[in-house]
Amino acid sequence: MSKFLSTRIHGFIIIAIVSSVFLQAQEPGLPDELFSRPERTKYQETSVHADIMAFVQSLEENSDKVHVEIMGTSFEGRDLPLVIISNPKVTSPEQAFTSGKPVFYIQGNIHGGEVEGKEAILKLLREIAFEQKGYLLDNQILLFCPLFNPDGNDDLGPNNRPNQDGSPFLAGKRTNGQDFDLNRDGLKLETFEGKALVENVMNRWDPLMFVDLHTTNGTWHGYSITYAPGIHTAGHPAVSTYLNEELFPRITNRIRQRSGHETHQYGGFYEYPPQSYYGMYPEPRFLTNSFALKNKLAILVETFSHDHFEKRIDSNIAFLTALLEYTNDYGFEIQELVDNANQEVIDQIIDNGGSFSRGVEFSYEEPGLSTDLYVYEVKSGKRKGKKIWYSGVNQYFDMSADREAIVPRAYVFPEELWKVAEKLREHGVLVTQLSDASSFQGEKYTVMQLNKQNRSYQGHYPASLEGYFENASLDMPAGSYFVDMAQAYAFLIFYMLEPEADDGLVHWNYFDDYLEDRGVGANRVDFPVFKIGELGSGMNEEIISSMGVSYNPDQKAILIRDLPESVNQGVIELVSSSGQIMIRRKLAKGETHLELNVSSIALGLYLIRLSGDNLMQTQKVLIRNLE
Repeated sequence: MSKFLSTRIHGFIIIAIVSSVFLQAQEPGLPDELFSRPERTKYQETSVHADIMAFVQSLEENSDKVHVEIMGTSFEGRDLPLVIISNPKVTSPEQAFTSGKPVFYIQGNIHGGEVEGKEAILKLLREIAFEQKGYLLDNQILLFCPLFNPDGNDDLGPNNRPNQDGSPFLAGKRTNGQDFDLNRDGLKLETFEGKALVENVMNRWDPLMFVDLHTTNGTWHGYSITYAPGIHTAGHPAVSTYLNEELFPRITNRIRQRSGHETHQYGGFYEYPPQSYYGMYPEPRFLTNSFALKNKLAILVETFSHDHFEKRIDSNIAFLTALLEYTNDYGFEIQELVDNANQEVIDQIIDNGGSFSRGVEFSYEEPGLSTDLYVYEVKSGKRKGKKIWYSGVNQYFDMSADREAIVPRAYVFPEELWKVAEKLREHGVLVTQLSDASSFQGEKYTVMQLNKQNRSYQGHYPASLEGYFENASLDMPAGSYFVDMAQAYAFLIFYMLEPEADDGLVHWNYFDDYLEDRGVGANRVDFPVFKIGELGSGMNEEIISSMGVSYNPDQKAILIRDLPESVNQGVIELVSSSGQIMIRRKLAKGETHLELNVSSIALGLYLIRLSGDNLMQTQKVLIRNLE
């Protein structure tokens, strides 16, 4: 037995003895499993995966508001629990959709050693489930994943958090079981955990808000909590503007009045006294930024690592309570905000696709904003207990584009790039294939040089391209992939497919083989993703008009009307929330109305998908029992 393993086992034996004494002081009537390991050990230890699973199982057994799902498994095979808490209880996205209540999602422990969010979620779940904070379920449905990185969490060691003050002495490591940083997987989606999050939470439950709980790595500011919105960069600005101008000011004021915790936007400084304070980076590899590109409210929360363990947990609870009070009061306003942003993105593409630009590479906007910063006093390189204000600190939060590209009406690329198509689909993007050879007008990018870093990063050798755009026409064969940009995730698609995007699929080596096989460097090579300027030759403008979809429970049939008359080789599909095609029917020429018999189809939320030559149109439909 290794010395380290022995230390871990003996530590747990000691803790078990302490726990039996400490639990006598806990609330009567609740099982031991509903108190976290920090609570049971006087904040000397953090919860391991087995503790979390026991907690959520006991929570579900003892509360009529809780449903637990397994949203996926980690690289090492540990379950990722998803707790759905609502009043009344819901057990499926279809029930949530039917309730009309907005859905919000919060996760902890994306970095295994940053444990405070995980422990705060457990305590908050107990308080919500057993009435103390049951009011938070009046107008919303809440999803929690307390432990998003169980492999990193359970790889305990005394040196995993060297900049963290005090307990827990043993903490997990930052990365997952593959030694990948889960907060660098927002765009490439290559980890088990990242794929599970997007497929089984974001795509399946479609929450309006994503909250990611972290702990800082050592900056000596004076704030209990720092926070940041998803940086929208190329995306729709409404969601991050709303967070900065409406939500954050209200909840931080409430936190200060209620608990005395000082809060500020997330950032760091690198000299003392501080002269500049730098905020969040813009790349969509960070989860909050990737979800901001999907028009979600996305919030990064960072607990101050130098506070003692119990305070770090309590400050998280204070922030989450104020946040969820806000969403409980203004959830329908948030729903309208997100719906409007989605529609405005679609409208902008339909009206102006091919004629406006967005950034693909960013840096901090100069000059920064002069601000007052609350920090710990430092003398001779050592922190003192006193906190002081510094004036005139240059704060860098806003980003400006160093490089831009035209946002097209659509993209088209060859069938051999099926991995690119599948990556888009994993994100919830609608991708079709041409049924006939087609001609297009737009922009092509000529690659002169493929540059790759020499050192591996997150399992890749990050790449960038040198080249130029020019107007061109292109003939594409049947089977080529076609991506209509008239969908809510248009700006995520843009970032993924643009050849010069600083964090797109080029960066993550998805085009290396294609380019190298054609002798890039020695030869000029056309980038395989072609940008279509407008719907013209070979395109069908009638995608713009929406078909009507409704469910008739008496006939057990889905009624579809107002189909475009000119659809060529059109197909209607009924698609489940997991992506399975349940019904597929070809359209007769000129057919504008039809019924789908769904008497043998299970109740639930489905997608009606219309596809034809170079078009794709979708509508949600709920098959439900109204008896």
